[in-house]
Amino acid sequence: MTTLKNKSIQNPSFYKAVSAIAIPIALQSLIQTSLSMIDQMMVARLGSSAMAAAGLGSRPFTILFFLLLGVTGGVGIFAAQYWGNKEPDKFPDLMQLGFHTGLIVVAFVQLPSLLGARPIMKLFTTDSEVISLGAGYMVILSFSFLPMLLIMLYSSVLKSADIVKLPVFAGFISVLFNTLLNYLFIFGHGGFPQLGVNGAALATVLARIIECAVLIGMVQYRNLPAKVTLRKLITLNRHPILEKEFIKMTFPLLLGELVFVSSITFYAALYGRMGTQEMAAMTVLFPLQGITFGLFSGLSTAAAVLLGQHLGAGNLLIARNYAFRFLKLGFLFTVVLCLQFALILPIYLKWFNLEPSIYQIAWQLILTSLFFLPIQVTNMIIGDGVLRSGGQTTFLLKMTLVTLWGIGVPLGIYTAFILKLPLYLVFAAVSFEEIIRMGMGIYRTYSNKWLVQLT
Repeated sequence: MTTLKNKSIQNPSFYKAVSAIAIPIALQSLIQTSLSMIDQMMVARLGSSAMAAAGLGSRPFTILFFLLLGVTGGVGIFAAQYWGNKEPDKFPDLMQLGFHTGLIVVAFVQLPSLLGARPIMKLFTTDSEVISLGAGYMVILSFSFLPMLLIMLYSSVLKSADIVKLPVFAGFISVLFNTLLNYLFIFGHGGFPQLGVNGAALATVLARIIECAVLIGMVQYRNLPAKVTLRKLITLNRHPILEKEFIKMTFPLLLGELVFVSSITFYAALYGRMGTQEMAAMTVLFPLQGITFGLFSGLSTAAAVLLGQHLGAGNLLIARNYAFRFLKLGFLFTVVLCLQFALILPIYLKWFNLEPSIYQIAWQLILTSLFFLPIQVTNMIIGDGVLRSGGQTTFLLKMTLVTLWGIGVPLGIYTAFILKLPLYLVFAAVSFEEIIRMGMGIYRTYSNKWLVQLT
């Protein structure tokens, strides 16, 4: 393997470079996770039905988020390599292409959320109260979809250009407003009407709009690399070469996210069909998973950015060495974090004011999930960081399809509806595919087939 010298990229120490990107991105992810966590904890005060309704009513948003990860992930792959190759002048065309692709995805998710909220809720649960509450939550939350597209698009380009503090700042402002608005709208304080679950959804929509305005406003004001005029963003200009490469790279990525989100949506329906208590216990697990994945999304994003920049500059050996350092860091840090979570678990569960039966289910579920978290984080770094940086999107699609729908979904159906096992054992069976996926991902990383200079 040959290492190509390129003076356009400095080569600071690995840990310094990782910290500069990973820590702010981890903070941003934790801020975004806390926004959801605040919603769930406040809604939990309204009872288990309201809690389950908010969890299920947010499924379209979850679907959209992962699909937009596919779109903005494609944008990020090219942006990082353009930045490494000193071609930031191509950012506006790239953002325009990403925006129009994202609009199609938003329409694909938002229209069903607006027009078919109740039928969608019936796919996940048979509880009439949960269906009614969740449908209202879903309709209101769908108005946050367009701001979310813009937030993710701008953040992706900024991160690829090593500008990571601004998205953190915008996200922090969003959480402050969301917390305040939750307090006002859910419980009816300060002269506002008591809207309950719908109040939580409305607070989230307004918080996303504020975050979007702060982020774009600062980009325009400070003339940052992601700056693009509104006219440029919405105009349908053709860039045949870029379009061809973007579609070739992004389409498998988008399909991979669709496969992934369809499987977790199926799991949500599976857990919901097991009972309202089981779904409430899963809702308690979501913030904990969000904290972990939020922390380590910084590491996986740092991997995608740094490896992409070095691949764009032709520094293949540096990229390979960095990849294995990222994997070791991720695994070791997750093990330490899981031990800490196990120690504070009783305190965490008390925050939700759970019924005794739900408390027991949630306890078993979370302990089971802690076993799989190091494996899940390793897969996240391999998929979202290492292999994606080299454009291995077709391989990622095939791997996701085989492991999720070939292994995870059948095991979930068998254990939940045929064996009728308790929730924590169903979760363990479903998560077994993570072990298989980790083996496939590590093998691909060692093969060096991902070491590709795309630009």
